[in-house]
Order: sequence, then structure tokens, then C-alpha cells
Amino acid sequence: MEKSEKSLFSSKTLLKIENFDDAVALTYYSMYYSVLALLYKCGIKSENHMGTLILLKELFDFDNHDIISAKKDKLVSFKGLNNAPRWSPDGKHLALTLSKDGNPEIYIMNINSRKLTRITRSYAIDTEPEWLPDGKGLIFTSDRGGSPQLYEIKLNRYKAISRAQRLTFEGNYNSRPSVSSDGRYIAMVHRTQGQFRIAVLERETQHFGVLTKGQLDESPSFAPNGRMIIYATEEKYRGILAAVSVDGRARQRLSFKKGDVREPAWSPYKINK
Repeated sequence: MEKSEKSLFSSKTLLKIENFDDAVALTYYSMYYSVLALLYKCGIKSENHMGTLILLKELFDFDNHDIISAKKDKLVSFKGLNNAPRWSPDGKHLALTLSKDGNPEIYIMNINSRKLTRITRSYAIDTEPEWLPDGKGLIFTSDRGGSPQLYEIKLNRYKAISRAQRLTFEGNYNSRPSVSSDGRYIAMVHRTQGQFRIAVLERETQHFGVLTKGQLDESPSFAPNGRMIIYATEEKYRGILAAVSVDGRARQRLSFKKGDVREPAWSPYKINK
């Protein structure tokens, strides 16, 4: 695990200076070394990269063909910010934040044509776009009201058809939105009394509730069934993984013996057609 942690640390350092290609490569090797450590714990020693991929295929029915043959392609590289990308539900578009025209704004890119459509037009910082499940709207973070809050903007054919509507009014900091698969709930990072906690907003009723009690809870991500939220938090100066139900009644800590947890994301259900 030492090699994995060193690779991850180097990746974070490169990311800060915007050396994205090397940062991505070192992140891959961090995960690769973690897999080696896992196999070693199971009594399997593998020191060959291709051999490890074959083992993964045999043990877990993991198909490595797409990874081996994958082509790396640079999508955007404008001067300034190029961040916070989110795939559309149909996988054909990308919402992202660009500051190429001045302040950070939300754009949508058609992946095939690479055409960009500007969605927001504000003097403030607009960032962290999240798609609604039907692809007909975006939830994003903006400080256009004086502090970071969540806003919604409606779309038609990937173009804005409404003004941004403010969704959150509790406290002076709400960011990092995550939308449940049915579009009913929005999870977020909410600051209260100097502490960052996970909160949830029910879109139809506008009911707002704080779910967690930590000091540095971040990166909420909904389970595919929309009932649980996974997030990163801090315990005894270590980053750990935790989960909480939408009603706040069920809580679970998922800690590891070594290392830190950051930026968790729940995968969707696999649908066999």
C-alpha cells in the first residue's frame, strides 16, 4: 500500500499545478498498486502488469479489453478553469465549468461535435453542475447571491430555457450537489456553525434537513435506489467513508486501516439488456 499512497500523493501534487496527464497516470498506478496489495492479502503474488489484469478477469470476471484498448482524448484545454465535468444521462453530452470568457460559467459540450453551448451568464462563479435524471435541467453551485448556494436551470435540447432559480436558503453555504436517481432529492454540503455536514433537499416540498453530525463531511453521492448517501468524512485526523439514509435514521462508518478516503462516488446499477 505504500507505493499506492505515494502515487496518490504525487498525483494530487501534479493536479494542483494542472499537470493533468501525469496526474491521471499516477492515479491509475495508485489504484493498480492497491489491487496488487489486495491480491497479496489473498495469497496471490503478482508482479506483472498484464498478469494482474488476467487475474482480475479470471477472479472477478473483469474484462480488461476496454481499458487496454482505450484511447485517451483531450476534450477541452482553454486558458483558465476547465473543471467539474459531468456526463449527461444519455452519455452524449458533458456539463462543465469554463472560465475562458472571464468568470467561471456552466457550459454543455456535445461529445461528438465538440460544440460548446453556454448555459449560465452571470458576473458570479457558477460551477459544479449536476444533471437531473431526465436531462432536462442542471443543478449547480453559484455565489451570485453573495454566498455559495444551489440553483436550478431548465434545459431543452441542451440549451437553457429559463433563468436560474435559487433552491437553497438555509445558512450561507450550500454546495457540491448530488441528485437522486428519481430526481426527488438533492444532497449537498451544508455549513452550519463552522462545520461542514451533509444535508438533503426534497425538491417538491422544499423540505431541508441536515443528516450528519461531523465537522468535515463532504462529497455526497446517492445510491442508485435513492435511499442512501455515501460521503467522505474525517475521524481521528483520517479521511474515512460513511453512509447515511435520506431520512437520517441509518448511519454507517466504513473505515479502512490505512490511508484516507476522498471523493466517493456510487456506481449505477448494471442493467442487462
